[in-house]
Amino acid sequence: MSEGFASIASYLPRMAARQPHALAIVHPDGRDKQGVTRYTHYTYAQLDSQSDLIARGLQALGVGPGVRTVLMLRPAWSSSRSPLACSRRERFRSWSAPASASRA
Repeated sequence: MSEGFASIASYLPRMAARQPHALAIVHPDGRDKQGVTRYTHYTYAQLDSQSDLIARGLQALGVGPGVRTVLMLRPAWSSSRSPLACSRRERFRSWSAPASASRA
Protein backbone atom coordinates (compact mmCIF):
# COMPACT_ATOMS: atom_id res chain seq x y z
CA MET A 1 0.00 0.00 0.00
CA SER A 2 2.69 2.43 -0.97
CA GLU A 3 0.18 4.75 -2.70
CA GLY A 4 -1.00 6.32 0.57
CA PHE A 5 -4.14 4.29 1.21
CA ALA A 6 -5.13 4.70 4.87
CA SER A 7 -7.47 1.72 5.16
CA ILE A 8 -9.13 -0.96 3.08
CA ALA A 9 -12.29 1.17 3.11
CA SER A 10 -10.41 3.99 1.34
CA TYR A 11 -8.49 1.53 -0.85
CA LEU A 12 -11.59 -0.18 -2.23
CA PRO A 13 -13.21 2.74 -4.14
CA ARG A 14 -9.84 3.63 -5.66
CA MET A 15 -9.24 0.08 -6.85
CA ALA A 16 -12.82 -0.12 -8.17
CA ALA A 17 -12.15 3.00 -10.23
CA ARG A 18 -8.72 1.81 -11.46
CA GLN A 19 -9.42 -1.88 -12.01
CA PRO A 20 -13.18 -2.48 -11.74
CA HIS A 21 -13.07 -5.98 -13.24
CA ALA A 22 -10.02 -7.26 -11.35
CA LEU A 23 -10.71 -9.94 -8.75
CA ALA A 24 -10.82 -8.61 -5.20
CA ILE A 25 -11.99 -11.75 -3.38
CA VAL A 26 -12.12 -15.40 -4.41
CA HIS A 27 -13.35 -17.83 -1.79
CA PRO A 28 -14.66 -21.41 -1.55
CA ASP A 29 -18.43 -21.64 -1.65
CA GLY A 30 -19.29 -25.29 -1.10
CA ARG A 31 -18.92 -28.28 -3.35
CA ASP A 32 -20.68 -29.48 -6.48
CA LYS A 33 -22.25 -32.95 -6.90
CA GLN A 34 -18.87 -34.44 -7.77
CA GLY A 35 -17.28 -33.03 -4.62
CA VAL A 36 -15.27 -30.38 -6.47
CA THR A 37 -14.94 -27.09 -4.60
CA ARG A 38 -17.01 -24.22 -6.02
CA TYR A 39 -15.68 -20.68 -5.77
CA THR A 40 -17.38 -17.31 -5.55
CA HIS A 41 -15.63 -14.34 -7.13
CA TYR A 42 -16.05 -10.65 -6.36
CA THR A 43 -14.49 -7.93 -8.48
CA TYR A 44 -13.43 -4.63 -6.95
CA ALA A 45 -16.45 -2.98 -8.61
CA GLN A 46 -18.86 -5.56 -7.14
CA LEU A 47 -17.36 -5.36 -3.67
CA ASP A 48 -17.35 -1.56 -3.77
CA SER A 49 -20.96 -1.40 -4.96
CA GLN A 50 -22.24 -3.96 -2.46
CA SER A 51 -20.44 -2.44 0.52
CA ASP A 52 -21.73 1.02 -0.44
CA LEU A 53 -25.29 -0.33 -0.69
CA ILE A 54 -24.99 -1.89 2.78
CA ALA A 55 -23.50 1.36 4.17
CA ARG A 56 -26.40 3.40 2.78
CA GLY A 57 -28.89 0.92 4.24
CA LEU A 58 -27.25 1.11 7.67
CA GLN A 59 -27.23 4.89 7.48
CA ALA A 60 -30.94 4.89 6.57
CA LEU A 61 -31.55 2.86 9.74
CA GLY A 62 -29.81 5.54 11.78
CA VAL A 63 -26.42 3.84 12.10
CA GLY A 64 -23.70 6.43 11.87
CA PRO A 65 -20.80 7.99 13.72
CA GLY A 66 -21.23 7.62 17.47
CA VAL A 67 -23.93 4.94 17.22
CA ARG A 68 -22.86 1.68 18.82
CA THR A 69 -23.90 -1.20 16.61
CA VAL A 70 -23.28 -4.92 16.59
CA LEU A 71 -23.48 -6.93 13.38
CA MET A 72 -23.74 -10.68 13.80
CA LEU A 73 -22.19 -12.31 10.74
CA ARG A 74 -21.52 -15.87 9.72
CA PRO A 75 -17.80 -16.65 9.45
CA ALA A 76 -17.41 -16.43 5.67
CA TRP A 77 -15.57 -14.31 3.12
CA SER A 78 -18.92 -13.07 1.84
CA SER A 79 -19.39 -11.40 5.23
CA SER A 80 -16.50 -9.05 4.41
CA ARG A 81 -18.92 -6.65 2.75
CA SER A 82 -20.58 -5.57 6.02
CA PRO A 83 -17.42 -4.53 7.93
CA LEU A 84 -16.30 -2.72 4.77
CA ALA A 85 -19.65 -0.97 4.69
CA CYS A 86 -19.29 0.07 8.32
CA SER A 87 -15.91 1.65 7.74
CA ARG A 88 -16.91 3.03 4.36
CA ARG A 89 -15.58 6.54 3.77
CA GLU A 90 -14.98 6.81 7.52
CA ARG A 91 -18.74 7.03 8.23
CA PHE A 92 -18.41 4.45 10.95
CA ARG A 93 -15.67 2.81 12.95
CA SER A 94 -15.65 -0.92 12.49
CA TRP A 95 -14.23 -3.84 14.38
CA SER A 96 -14.96 -7.41 13.47
CA ALA A 97 -14.08 -10.85 14.75
CA PRO A 98 -15.13 -14.25 13.48
CA ALA A 99 -18.31 -15.62 14.98
CA SER A 100 -18.02 -18.66 17.18
CA ALA A 101 -19.11 -21.94 15.64
CA SER A 102 -20.22 -23.28 19.03
CA ARG A 103 -23.73 -22.79 20.35
CA ALA A 104 -24.79 -22.33 23.93
